[in-house]
Amino acid sequence: MRKCFFWIIVILAATPAIAQYNFYLYEKTDKFNLGPWLRYNKADGGFTGVTTQYFFSRDFYLSGRGGYAFSGKYPRYAVEVKKIFPSGNNEYSLSIDYHNLTFSKDQSIIPDIQNSLGALLFRSDFYDHYESRGGLFRFGKEWSGTVKVNLFAGLEQYENLRNRTKKSLFDWGGDKRNGKKIFAPSPPVAEGDDYFAGIDYEIDFRPSPLAFVSAWYFKGKLQSSRLVKKVFDGDFSYHRADVTFKRYQKLFARHKLVVGLRLASHQGKTTFESDTTAVMSPQDQFLFDAGGISTLRGYRYREFQNGNRLVLLNVDYAFNNSFLPKTPLTKIWGIGWIFKNFDLIFFADAGYVWLNRDNRSFVNFDGIKLKDFKANAGTGLAMSDWIRFDFAWALKSGIATKRGDWQFNFRIVQKL
Repeated sequence: MRKCFFWIIVILAATPAIAQYNFYLYEKTDKFNLGPWLRYNKADGGFTGVTTQYFFSRDFYLSGRGGYAFSGKYPRYAVEVKKIFPSGNNEYSLSIDYHNLTFSKDQSIIPDIQNSLGALLFRSDFYDHYESRGGLFRFGKEWSGTVKVNLFAGLEQYENLRNRTKKSLFDWGGDKRNGKKIFAPSPPVAEGDDYFAGIDYEIDFRPSPLAFVSAWYFKGKLQSSRLVKKVFDGDFSYHRADVTFKRYQKLFARHKLVVGLRLASHQGKTTFESDTTAVMSPQDQFLFDAGGISTLRGYRYREFQNGNRLVLLNVDYAFNNSFLPKTPLTKIWGIGWIFKNFDLIFFADAGYVWLNRDNRSFVNFDGIKLKDFKANAGTGLAMSDWIRFDFAWALKSGIATKRGDWQFNFRIVQKL
């Protein structure tokens, strides 16, 4: 029974991971693809829809997804048309999209499938939801599949969303209000029209995300609404940047070391007057959080919130199926299957989020001292790069808290 339950979770977890590589239930090469779009959260309730691609030619296609939120009683959709212009080993591209989505900035931290399982089973929805409606135009160039650069401009219209469902299978999570367990409400966001322009890039020297190689990886995004505010009368004015540097180091016996550094900043207003509370609230959709999964793993999820500066260092050492699966532990009756499929991993994190003055340049990271940084270390079990169980402890000395508590994190679709 334990094995059966474990493999059900594995199948559920693998589905969205495969989807990242254009997996569809129905595929007709270079013509038409069709797949499911399913989720459950406190803003939409149950949601069902489809994702699709239609190829007018090999280099000209339409991508779309659409569905219906049963508790929210509204549709959600996104449509993109893209044209690729090959040029030897390089290619240029033009794309335009329009969308109306239930969105959360936490989607880059926790995948939809994990959040949906938490909300459906345990009333634990990690996302703070808001409606994002608008369009985006992109012009890009790709060099030999290694370097990708895009210029973009667009409009996002933000609206608040309230919780539309109270249901989960088990009454274990959520907030307790008037003696009843409910989903925690999403904080208000600053509503309005956000006109912006910017550039993003990705430089990946790995032949594939799962390749066992030593390589560098860089990713970044620079975005500004101030550049276009004089042309379009938008409601926001900011400059922001978010950059990531990673080193994948191949070691002996298939061991690997991954070191990542993320720097992010937002220059502009950080608060607004909420219509619902008549008090100043953080501009939640623009600010940064840390703590928990993928950030500071020895702390509670989003324990440190609403900063306009973020510094985060993550170090992971993975045995990569070269230790536990080769030990006698695999022969233990009843639990041997765990050691056949999982292996050890060690990790450490350091970083913090904080508020700098609104008028400080987005390249300025002052306003913090080394002693303010938080740090943790931990160990866990990982099944390839798909599932992880992490145990982490906040450090008591050095750049750390004095609390020393431990945290458990379950992670789906963890790419090392």
